[in-house]
Amino acid sequence: MSVLKLTNCRDIARRITYASIKEILTNKPGNASPKKDIRSVKFSEILSNAMELEPYYYQLCMKGVSQEKGIYDHLYSAIVESKKKGISFHLLGTALLNMPIAYVAGTSPNLADLRSGLGRVIRELDQTEFDNFRKSLQIVSPSYLGRLDMSDYRNFSGSMYDVLVVSSESDRNCSNMVNGYVISFEIYEWFKSNGDSEETVTLEFLNLLSNYPDTLLYRKHGGRVSLQVSELVRSMLNSTANIMGISEFLDRYLTERGFNPGSTADLIASGLALYYLDKLYSNRNNESFTYNENPM
Repeated sequence: MSVLKLTNCRDIARRITYASIKEILTNKPGNASPKKDIRSVKFSEILSNAMELEPYYYQLCMKGVSQEKGIYDHLYSAIVESKKKGISFHLLGTALLNMPIAYVAGTSPNLADLRSGLGRVIRELDQTEFDNFRKSLQIVSPSYLGRLDMSDYRNFSGSMYDVLVVSSESDRNCSNMVNGYVISFEIYEWFKSNGDSEETVTLEFLNLLSNYPDTLLYRKHGGRVSLQVSELVRSMLNSTANIMGISEFLDRYLTERGFNPGSTADLIASGLALYYLDKLYSNRNNESFTYNENPM
């Protein structure tokens, strides 16, 4: 198997990190952004979360190259460090999606191989991975806790893959993972065709929200709210091409009601990560990827 240079794990980590930063800096409806905090999330905290995940993505890439087991121990470590600094951790869904990508990326010569490797790694997520995920849940916001039939994650017994399979019935991120990151790759294809400008990121967020009711909204506010929001977005997209106008209206509508379609944002971050990694795979001779570490 052709393997990327070990030094490229730095580049891989920076690209995955930048995907989150790009998603966060885009003013998406109902999400914290440079223009506003929302009830449950401060923009400064979520941006800090994204940037502080970079070393964990690097460590995971190196682990994947050396075939050392363990992914979500890094999630637990990231949350603990965030708590020590007095910063709430808001990127559980993004980290859940993107940490396996970081683990596989260093041993993948192209995006097709990465997709195949993700399928294998997700299926192999074991009881230890779930133990670390459960420990992580014990210290993050209760709003992240979902239901598994009659018991929540904290009381579930099984492997991490088992958790993802059972949760996939009601959680879009979990369904995405156990089905080969199918939505993430759909999003990647969108960015590959349309670029990653603020308007295209906003439009893909709206497209996604119109087609897939947000499961964070579902968990926090119920299925009716989640479906109503998707129907509203779909109706607006069908009635006007003024994307930024739609976004501004929906931002007011969702924020005033405390509706945060956070699962949709997580999926955007994963699709952008694939988009930036594909650029690395497509041109191995590029200079190392960089981003502004003080984006504001």
